Amino acid sequence: MPRLSLSAVHVANFVFCEDIRQEAGNKVTILGAAAGKLNIPTVPANIKAAFYGELFLSALGAAKISLLVAYDGTQVATIDMNVIVNDVEEPIVVAIPAFPLPVLGPGQITIDLELGGKRRTIFKREVRVQPLTTAASSIVQQQQPSQSPTARKRTRKLP
Repeated sequence: MPRLSLSAVHVANFVFCEDIRQEAGNKVTILGAAAGKLNIPTVPANIKAAFYGELFLSALGAAKISLLVAYDGTQVATIDMNVIVNDVEEPIVVAIPAFPLPVLGPGQITIDLELGGKRRTIFKREVRVQPLTTAASSIVQQQQPSQSPTARKRTRKLP
């Protein structure tokens, strides 16, 4: 079976979350998924970090893939996988279970994929230090238009 190269890898999605659970029927539950920038109220902190992703390889073959998780350039975890691709239409599911990620200040979480001695960044997430009240008040401000008197008049009660 041929060896795969980095150019054969397509990242379909990669999600940062707090936890991942394997369910029956080949399903995965993703808990606490974070979109956009990640806000942390105080530092230093150990945040609960887990990742779920799907990789598609465009060629058949075998490979050793490494995922290198870093915070602000400091590597905090390495995941090594030996994969055999028999069907290019089936994803390689990557489920990195929850682990404590040390955060000392504002920065960036990155995941690099390494294959055949070459490396490519496949995930980036900015981390900000922001008091929770500020983040919560911005959420409340975004929700206020739906609470306007006009919006309430348009809502009708069902019998």
